[in-house]
Amino acid sequence: MKLLALDGNSIVNRAFFGIKMLTTKDGQYTNGIYGFLNILHKLEQDVKPDAVAIAFDLKAKTFRHEMYPEYKGNRKGMAEELASQMPVLKEILTNLGYVLVSKEGYEADDILGTLARSATEKGDECFIATGDRDSLQLANDNVKIILATTQFGKGQNTIMDTAAIKEKYGLEVTQLIDLKALMGDTSDNIPGVKGVGEKTAVSLLQQFGTLDNIYANIDDPFIKKGVRAKLETDKEMAYLSKQLGTICTTAPVETDPSAYVKQPGDMAKASEILGKLEMYTMIDKFCGEGQLTFETVSPESSLETVQITEFSDTLPTAILWQSGEDFIITWDKTVEKLSCDSEQLKAYLEDSTKEKIAFDVKALYKFCFEKGIQPQNITFCLTLAAYLQIHWPPAMQWMYCLWQQVQKKPLNVQTHLRLLHTVVTQF
Repeated sequence: MKLLALDGNSIVNRAFFGIKMLTTKDGQYTNGIYGFLNILHKLEQDVKPDAVAIAFDLKAKTFRHEMYPEYKGNRKGMAEELASQMPVLKEILTNLGYVLVSKEGYEADDILGTLARSATEKGDECFIATGDRDSLQLANDNVKIILATTQFGKGQNTIMDTAAIKEKYGLEVTQLIDLKALMGDTSDNIPGVKGVGEKTAVSLLQQFGTLDNIYANIDDPFIKKGVRAKLETDKEMAYLSKQLGTICTTAPVETDPSAYVKQPGDMAKASEILGKLEMYTMIDKFCGEGQLTFETVSPESSLETVQITEFSDTLPTAILWQSGEDFIITWDKTVEKLSCDSEQLKAYLEDSTKEKIAFDVKALYKFCFEKGIQPQNITFCLTLAAYLQIHWPPAMQWMYCLWQQVQKKPLNVQTHLRLLHTVVTQF
């Protein structure tokens, strides 16, 4: 089997800091969720896994804190803007059918390491997706590390196998733990040997191979006097740092990849949550097109009963699209239809006093050309707006925030369309 295992906390942190702050019209922060889901979607497209395990850290201390109370002691608490998104993200993932895994006393890295070890023993493939480089030590012929990031709201993945790691660091995968033992890790407050940086540590490991061999040859002339003194002074810290930096591969979690096969979940519930977060493109990506409804998009002004009526001569600004042999024209809570061959449709499309919003302006102009119709006052294209929403979400969110700050009121459907139109024409 092919297992995709994600370091949930690492990736959501990368997503949160990799995208400008985004909020819904009600002020709910969403950039971490949005970025995480984009990365997850890209990972699934690239890897095409049979199963997906998403590991999350718990707030409880781990066995590393028992070994070294100062472990990660320099870290500030999670930003409230991100902390508020974590339970919502987990609820979305659960409703989408993903299996989440955590274990008290262990970090997400340890869960990934355990799954990687099991996959190696069984001859399965394992792809570990993370936002940092700690997991590089787990790479082997069966295990590849994916460094997952987000750029301009889109997931970007870099696959690191043993060859790529050797090329980048000049070391074998098995030497990476000793590298951290020597140089430490400021992000995790792992001390290492004070005064020994990456360049010196790599040089020592290239010469002697392992931490043990470095100390076994401490009097070798290759080791400069000043470096020798630092190594001797902090020998205990070096070996402690090696323990702290070594990922546990025996965490008490389920290792059978079949346990992480995606479940049916509750797509309606996931769609509802994503709709409230105004992440409509994510509904299509994860829930299927059938889940995107008027109720999802705008609960406060949804269609209670859709009535297909005869054409009215007094239409306000409306949205129109072709459906089979008819054109559908809709606004507010009203939906009307006209035959594609009717004179009424031709007159409506050519009426310059009536503003029209096309679902797909390219298809509309093609239809008009074939029918000999000269369309007038078509001011906007929803398909173009949807493209922009997907490929440049920061621009959309900037417009939303600007509207809320200036007008001090939430968006309604018409304002939403106007802002989309502004973004399309101005950016």
